[in-house]
Amino acid sequence: MQIPRYVRVNTVRTSTEEVIAWFTENGFKLRRKRSIVDSIQMASGTFCVDEHIPNVLVFPAGTDLHDNILYKEGKIILQDKASCFPAFVLNPPAGSDVMDACAAPGNKTSHLAAIMDNKGQIFAFDISEKRISTMKKLLHRAGEKIVEAKHQDFLKTDPRDPVYTNVQYILVDPSCSGSGMINRLDYVTSDIDNMDAKEKQRVYSLARFQVKVLSHALSFPNVKKAVYSTCSLHNIENEEVIVKCLEKFHEKFELKKALPDWPHRGHAVFPQASNCVRASPKEGSTSGFFLALFEARNSTGTVEVANHKGNGIQRDINHNEMKSRLRKKQHVSSVNTKESHAEERDDRINTNTEIDSTKRKRQCTTDTGKKVQGIAQKKRIKLTRTHRKCSNKEFENRKKLLAKRKLKKERLQKRRLEQ
Repeated sequence: MQIPRYVRVNTVRTSTEEVIAWFTENGFKLRRKRSIVDSIQMASGTFCVDEHIPNVLVFPAGTDLHDNILYKEGKIILQDKASCFPAFVLNPPAGSDVMDACAAPGNKTSHLAAIMDNKGQIFAFDISEKRISTMKKLLHRAGEKIVEAKHQDFLKTDPRDPVYTNVQYILVDPSCSGSGMINRLDYVTSDIDNMDAKEKQRVYSLARFQVKVLSHALSFPNVKKAVYSTCSLHNIENEEVIVKCLEKFHEKFELKKALPDWPHRGHAVFPQASNCVRASPKEGSTSGFFLALFEARNSTGTVEVANHKGNGIQRDINHNEMKSRLRKKQHVSSVNTKESHAEERDDRINTNTEIDSTKRKRQCTTDTGKKVQGIAQKKRIKLTRTHRKCSNKEFENRKKLLAKRKLKKERLQKRRLEQ
């Protein structure tokens, strides 16, 4: 079974437009049709832009680009379309603190860095030293500068460590059975009951590990979004892992519908399975893949009605608790109403008292003003009379003084004449 060759444009080093231009200038023909295509529909030497992830290009199956100059320069990444879903769905903004719990070999980590415009911090964990080394080489070729590769077991990280205080986005792509890988699909069965004892035990062990890793990721206090993905076909590694983690973290997280336009959803083994994503060669022309998106609830732990519609696991608030909360709200509302009415009565009484007091003050002020005006008027009359009396006396005195001066002058004139 074959699927198309998918190429992710590394937007850290180039742009989708530049890569398209390079291929068209070097003999490839761009198809404008945007649809889910398979290797039979695509002719040799053609390619198109994927309809779900804009920076992914689709080439016919068997197209070998390992010697292509764009690949060697880190401008394109040879990565299956379904493998691009996790980082695309998580979609951390530039400047974020992000964790990649099981990062190596690094394609998804590289995709995260590109989405973040190479700004922020990515803590990339892997327990294998060899795989960490491979990841560092890939990231170096891709020009990623914000990844801190940690040769460390993610399960041993402390969610309370101050280093991870600002982590709000976590990608969890743990080790899995790989039953969805295209080179294994011909002989791997999706029915676990038909496996031999050794393989069955391995899958059960992986499922327990996957629950631990996802649970640990959801334990970090400030996480807003977490994406869980596998390249497995088995329900036990996919939907059943989600159910177990929802049972434990349903008060903190809800399962959101990832890639709403993608037609292929999770297996209906639990009510919210339609929020999950499934992919396969027959359904989407990709490798077998599974993805689920967790988002933190708001501070009150409630879910908006629009987001809650269609969700099946409703353990967050039971019916009796809803009634109890409603009665409490009604009681509080009634008490508040009574208190409000009492306050209004008190306000009216106080207002009337203030009005009466104001009237009395105004009346008192008016009476006092009238008295003051009367006294002032009497004083003005008295002062006027006094002024008039004073003016008459001064006039008489001045008149006498002038008479004396005239008499004295006449005497002096007489003396001069006598001399």
